[in-house]
Amino acid sequence: MSKMYCLVVLLLAGHTASLHAEPDHSALSSKLRTVTQLLLDAVAQGERSTWDEHLHPDFQRMDDDDAILARKDFLQALKALPPGLEGSLTIGRFEVIVDGPVAITLYTIQETLNYHGQALRSRFRSVDSWVNTAVGWQLFAQHVAAELKDPPSIELPYSILCGYQGRYHLTDDIETHIECTTDRLHSSRDGRPRSGRIFLRNAQGAVEAFVDRREGEDVLWRKVDPSGDINE
Repeated sequence: MSKMYCLVVLLLAGHTASLHAEPDHSALSSKLRTVTQLLLDAVAQGERSTWDEHLHPDFQRMDDDDAILARKDFLQALKALPPGLEGSLTIGRFEVIVDGPVAITLYTIQETLNYHGQALRSRFRSVDSWVNTAVGWQLFAQHVAAELKDPPSIELPYSILCGYQGRYHLTDDIETHIECTTDRLHSSRDGRPRSGRIFLRNAQGAVEAFVDRREGEDVLWRKVDPSGDINE
């Protein structure tokens, strides 16, 4: 087998492999990440010109409070932080999905804020839609949401902890049983949903119910007393 034949075979194999290879979007990903960080840097200073340069004429933004702002309204609302506040926004995880002239970026934002002498750290998630236009990539839509945090936990004395135990009733057919162990509460029920549990006390200080807080909505469970009656 001649060296020329081997070279031709290798070239054809490489060409065939390239036809089935995934497109390399690393350059675009790097570009959009850089531009996105520039936009975040401009937020604290209220630099509208930076955003104006990269926004599509039909830009829409949904904030974490569900407000939807068009391009003009968003730019008008963009202002520097007031006196007493100093902060920065930094990109964390950053991913890009590309389909022709459309690119979707999914990323996290770490906010560091000095709020009148108190240090606050918050995280946000953002989904941005970019379109490739005649003047380059422009930000077409954006959805930003804050990452919710659970309140800090505390340790309770065993006597207080056990005050939460009992049977809690959702419907005639659905109930859960909470019992206290040495250092924690244990809840038993099949198919538990994702939730935070908040206990409620009556005017006399006795535990009468808890709520499952699911994405900000509360599902009420009333405590059943030893006689089997439901506390009202």
